[in-house]
Amino acid sequence: MSTESATMKAIRKIAMKYPETETGTSCNKVSYKAGKKSFVFVGSNETSYNVMLKVQGNLAEAQVLQAKPPDNYRIGLHGWMTIVLDHKKSPPAGLFERWIDESYRLIAPKKLVAVLDENGLPGATAKKRKKVATKKVATKKVTAKKPTKKKAAKKSSVKKKAAKKK
Repeated sequence: MSTESATMKAIRKIAMKYPETETGTSCNKVSYKAGKKSFVFVGSNETSYNVMLKVQGNLAEAQVLQAKPPDNYRIGLHGWMTIVLDHKKSPPAGLFERWIDESYRLIAPKKLVAVLDENGLPGATAKKRKKVATKKVATKKVTAKKPTKKKAAKKSSVKKKAAKKK
């Protein structure tokens, strides 16, 4: 990124509130990742910045914004939304908070989303995020497996052979 606008700084602040979020680089853009899966991409040039994230529940809102000129909002494959705005222009209030939250929930591993739901994050301090992220998520109950038809048939043939020998 050549220059970082106030909006881009705000995006970074929002994205970094989520459990186990790290920054990386992908296709000349800064990416925000959770569990090695990128949920937000941010890039810029001299005149504009661009953000790509995944939406599903907010798809209707995205379609309304896409229909309005100029062409700042584009819905791509599988719900990936690209937003291109002038450095001096901001999206509608609360848009990035909602869409980054949704993108995180759609992309991040389920165990991290469970931590998010369980602890009311984002908004926690970095120390609390680290502590919460290391907290154990509820374990699955393991039950004994029932024998498959193949095993059951084998057992019955063994019993028949044993009965014939007697």
